[in-house]
Amino acid sequence: MRHPEGMLPPMSDIAPRPDHLLVIDSRVTGWPSHLIAAGPDAAVLILDAGKDRLAQIAEVAADYAPLAGLTLLGHGSPGLLLLGQTVLDGTALDNASHILGCLAASLALEARIHLLGLPGAGVAGRYLAHRLAQATGRSVITDQMMKRPVLVPAIGLPMPVAAVTAAAPEQGAHMAAGT
Repeated sequence: MRHPEGMLPPMSDIAPRPDHLLVIDSRVTGWPSHLIAAGPDAAVLILDAGKDRLAQIAEVAADYAPLAGLTLLGHGSPGLLLLGQTVLDGTALDNASHILGCLAASLALEARIHLLGLPGAGVAGRYLAHRLAQATGRSVITDQMMKRPVLVPAIGLPMPVAAVTAAAPEQGAHMAAGT
């Protein structure tokens, strides 16, 4: 295809389309290292503090659909993900079902969502991963699960108790498995 002299071809003509979206809350310490490690197949979204974070993620994901993966890097504690002022935990996921459905529509069926850092840690983190998998219909992994390669399955499949019992008492395993 010929382009007018001095004009660059559109990015779609010269660069591959990203198949992964890395979402970064810029208040996270060390976030530039994740940006550097993102690689050429990833689009990067640094969250705008003035916008609804989930709507912003869903909007950008739609621009790159279908995505093979989504990585979320935010503040938080085990079972609680903070993206700017947006709080994601088991209860908040129930209240955000519509926007999470829109986000899921931008993810390929085999896509994985990756929770980085403390929000995915421990039993509470696995419960958050399980609830996010239910809300999106996609598999969710955490840093701790990557150390033990266990996926939290998508909708309709119970979370494997083995994924929880390795680090938690039996009562926590039942809670996280939704029983």
